[in-house]
Amino acid sequence: MSVFGRVIYGMEHIQGLPRGDAMVNSGVIETPQHRGKIVTARLASKVPETARLSLQIQRTDSKAMQTRLEQGRSMDNPFFKYKGNGKLDICYYPPHVRIADSD
Repeated sequence: MSVFGRVIYGMEHIQGLPRGDAMVNSGVIETPQHRGKIVTARLASKVPETARLSLQIQRTDSKAMQTRLEQGRSMDNPFFKYKGNGKLDICYYPPHVRIADSD
Protein backbone atom coordinates (compact mmCIF):
# COMPACT_ATOMS: atom_id res chain seq x y z
CA MET A 1 0.00 0.00 0.00
CA SER A 2 1.28 3.42 -0.87
CA VAL A 3 0.81 6.52 1.23
CA PHE A 4 -0.84 9.37 -0.64
CA GLY A 5 -1.35 11.84 2.14
CA ARG A 6 -4.79 13.32 2.62
CA VAL A 7 -6.89 13.05 -0.51
CA ILE A 8 -9.71 15.55 -0.09
CA TYR A 9 -11.22 15.30 -3.55
CA GLY A 10 -11.01 12.71 -6.32
CA MET A 11 -10.48 9.63 -4.14
CA GLU A 12 -12.30 7.55 -6.78
CA HIS A 13 -9.20 7.88 -8.96
CA ILE A 14 -6.93 6.48 -6.24
CA GLN A 15 -9.40 3.68 -5.50
CA GLY A 16 -9.44 2.85 -9.21
CA LEU A 17 -5.78 1.77 -9.16
CA PRO A 18 -5.24 -2.00 -9.45
CA ARG A 19 -5.08 -3.93 -6.20
CA GLY A 20 -3.44 -7.20 -5.40
CA ASP A 21 -5.00 -10.04 -3.44
CA ALA A 22 -4.28 -9.36 0.24
CA MET A 23 -3.95 -13.11 0.85
CA VAL A 24 -1.27 -13.53 -1.83
CA ASN A 25 2.14 -11.88 -1.52
CA SER A 26 0.77 -9.35 1.01
CA GLY A 27 -1.29 -7.72 -1.74
CA VAL A 28 1.69 -6.87 -3.94
CA ILE A 29 0.88 -7.27 -7.63
CA GLU A 30 3.64 -9.54 -8.89
CA THR A 31 3.58 -8.60 -12.59
CA PRO A 32 4.93 -5.04 -12.89
CA GLN A 33 2.90 -4.40 -16.08
CA HIS A 34 -0.32 -4.98 -14.09
CA ARG A 35 0.55 -2.47 -11.37
CA GLY A 36 -0.93 1.00 -11.34
CA LYS A 37 1.40 3.88 -11.97
CA ILE A 38 1.05 7.46 -10.83
CA VAL A 39 2.75 9.56 -13.48
CA THR A 40 2.37 12.97 -11.82
CA ALA A 41 1.06 14.39 -8.58
CA ARG A 42 0.93 17.95 -7.30
CA LEU A 43 0.22 19.58 -3.99
CA ALA A 44 -2.70 21.99 -4.18
CA SER A 45 -0.40 24.71 -2.87
CA LYS A 46 1.72 24.28 -6.02
CA VAL A 47 -1.26 24.68 -8.38
CA PRO A 48 -1.95 28.29 -9.42
CA GLU A 49 -4.85 29.64 -7.37
CA THR A 50 -6.88 30.36 -10.51
CA ALA A 51 -6.61 26.69 -11.55
CA ARG A 52 -7.61 25.20 -8.18
CA LEU A 53 -11.04 23.78 -7.41
CA SER A 54 -12.87 25.87 -4.86
CA LEU A 55 -13.68 23.26 -2.23
CA GLN A 56 -15.61 23.47 1.01
CA ILE A 57 -14.31 20.98 3.58
CA GLN A 58 -16.26 20.12 6.71
CA ARG A 59 -14.46 21.18 9.87
CA THR A 60 -13.54 18.18 11.98
CA ASP A 61 -14.35 20.14 15.13
CA SER A 62 -17.85 21.06 13.91
CA LYS A 63 -20.94 19.89 15.78
CA ALA A 64 -22.15 18.01 12.67
CA MET A 65 -18.87 16.10 12.36
CA GLN A 66 -18.75 15.29 16.06
CA THR A 67 -22.37 14.02 15.89
CA ARG A 68 -21.50 11.84 12.91
CA LEU A 69 -18.52 10.34 14.74
CA GLU A 70 -20.56 9.72 17.88
CA GLN A 71 -23.26 7.97 15.85
CA GLY A 72 -20.56 5.78 14.31
CA ARG A 73 -19.22 4.92 17.75
CA SER A 74 -22.60 4.05 19.27
CA MET A 75 -24.26 2.34 16.28
CA ASP A 76 -27.58 2.79 18.10
CA ASN A 77 -29.69 2.48 14.94
CA PRO A 78 -31.81 -0.75 14.97
CA PHE A 79 -30.22 -1.61 11.60
CA PHE A 80 -27.00 -2.61 13.39
CA LYS A 81 -27.17 -6.10 14.87
CA TYR A 82 -23.57 -5.91 16.13
CA LYS A 83 -23.17 -2.65 18.02
CA GLY A 84 -19.39 -2.60 17.84
CA ASN A 85 -16.98 -1.65 20.59
CA GLY A 86 -17.13 2.13 20.29
CA LYS A 87 -14.00 2.39 18.15
CA LEU A 88 -14.01 3.89 14.67
CA ASP A 89 -12.06 3.20 11.53
CA ILE A 90 -11.45 6.84 10.72
CA CYS A 91 -11.03 5.99 7.01
CA TYR A 92 -14.81 5.55 6.90
CA TYR A 93 -15.49 8.98 8.41
CA PRO A 94 -13.66 11.58 6.34
CA PRO A 95 -14.92 15.17 6.45
CA HIS A 96 -17.54 15.94 3.80
CA VAL A 97 -16.17 17.84 0.80
CA ARG A 98 -18.03 19.68 -1.93
CA ILE A 99 -17.29 22.12 -4.68
CA ALA A 100 -18.17 25.61 -3.48
CA ASP A 101 -20.91 27.57 -5.23
CA SER A 102 -19.46 30.14 -7.60
CA ASP A 103 -21.69 33.03 -6.50
